[in-house]
Amino acid sequence: MSAGREGVPASPSVAGEGPDLREFAASLRRGEIEDAFQALHGVALEDRQRDLDVPGFALALRDGTRGPWAGAFGDWHRARGVALALDQALPAGSLGKPVAGALAMQAVAAGQLELDGSANAYLQRARLPDAPCGPGDAITVRHLLAHRAGLEPS
Repeated sequence: MSAGREGVPASPSVAGEGPDLREFAASLRRGEIEDAFQALHGVALEDRQRDLDVPGFALALRDGTRGPWAGAFGDWHRARGVALALDQALPAGSLGKPVAGALAMQAVAAGQLELDGSANAYLQRARLPDAPCGPGDAITVRHLLAHRAGLEPS
């Protein structure tokens, strides 16, 4: 990690909104975060970062009484010794797809979303075209989640 190197902060970059979150973030010590990670995952945060050869990462935490809290650890640019900050964009790849799918299935379980109903029923502004299988056939939420809606890239 970048702790202790010249020009790189030893504590993580923190972000939040409002005075309560800022107080919470300020109340956390780096050691508390590392201890919590090791307790949950059985490995030290810095060791895991080194083992995976990850130069830097962002972490978000929340517990039942405090939070949320977000921090940035490590380097944005290793060779230049530039620390990672929370206002820097990180590539997330296709991470949004499984997260969206999990949230959709939670909404289905709660009765807030119907997989086989028209996806247009849940859209406020945009409208999806008819399904490619035939006029009047609706594109469903299930089609969208399974990437079988037949939509062409624009």
